[in-house]
Amino acid sequence: MQKKLKIGIFTRPIDQGTSGSGFHLLELLNQLFDLDAETEYVLIHHNKNGNAIYGRCREIIVSRNPLLASFQLRNERFDIVHYNPLTIISPIFGLSGKKVTTIHGASILFLPTQFGLIKRLHAKYIVPFLARRMDGVITVSKTSASFINRTYKVDSNKLCICYNAVSNKYAHLTISSSTDKRSNILHISKFSERKNPWALLAAFKLVFDKLPDARLQIIGSGWGNDKVTAWIDENGLTNAIELLGFVSEENKIECLSKAGVFVFPSLYEGFGMPNLEAMACSCPVVTTRVFAIPEIVGDAAILVDNPNDYREIADKTLSIIQDTQIRQRLIEQGLKRVMAFSWTESAKDLLSFYRRTSK
Repeated sequence: MQKKLKIGIFTRPIDQGTSGSGFHLLELLNQLFDLDAETEYVLIHHNKNGNAIYGRCREIIVSRNPLLASFQLRNERFDIVHYNPLTIISPIFGLSGKKVTTIHGASILFLPTQFGLIKRLHAKYIVPFLARRMDGVITVSKTSASFINRTYKVDSNKLCICYNAVSNKYAHLTISSSTDKRSNILHISKFSERKNPWALLAAFKLVFDKLPDARLQIIGSGWGNDKVTAWIDENGLTNAIELLGFVSEENKIECLSKAGVFVFPSLYEGFGMPNLEAMACSCPVVTTRVFAIPEIVGDAAILVDNPNDYREIADKTLSIIQDTQIRQRLIEQGLKRVMAFSWTESAKDLLSFYRRTSK
């Protein structure tokens, strides 16, 4: 008879709300709890949170001080402790059992100028040092796993890939409209230089110059800053660009269904969830050939080789708007591509990884 495991999982990303890492962990845990009634799961975090996931198993509130947190957890006798995220203040020492962590990517190492000195030093020295001392590392793509193996010197046998997936909520909504939606362009991201906002805006300006009926909607917080709004005004695009800010998931799905093209010119992605979400809603995708994006989108998106080449981004966007065959091919391939990713399968992979690592 297989030993009943006891696994402690740090859930800080879930408590942070809208982060991609929090969404990943929450989806995996819900699937994991459905699949596995034998394991004793304990969720560990710093403050009470209203998320329903905490009603599905025992939770422990611990101090943010790692030494005190280790003291509070000393009698739990976990078989595995799963750190989310892995940082210099993670309570690693003094706890029993095997230790694993999830590392989503390495954007700080790829785009160091966009982060402060402390974060750069932490990413370059502390994370690799701690990762090598883990009994296992989980990540979200083969590209990230290969990077962790090569750069952090983590043995490939200790790596587990748990892909993201798209919720069943994401599907094309039939929305009656008398207007042609093909020239409606959509982008989704929290404003960040990593998402390449200025190339997005410059590319749209070129599209607008050729198609004056083109419209750009941007979903995500931070876009209403002074620099962006000034650029929009200076380029005469006040009526052509709509900054929607943060919206509900239902509104996001509606916007994806209304859009003719989804443009995502990111400089770095460990996975790139918005691309898959667009595909699930039958919205053709223009994105960039950087890090894990080609692995995830396959042949179901148009890839721009140079993320900073806004002219190419504009040309690829126009090709989807103007060529019905390209558009239809991308829609069909996108719907097939989405089916390659499953939260259930990723949860099964994680469970297998837990059991293998615990031995």
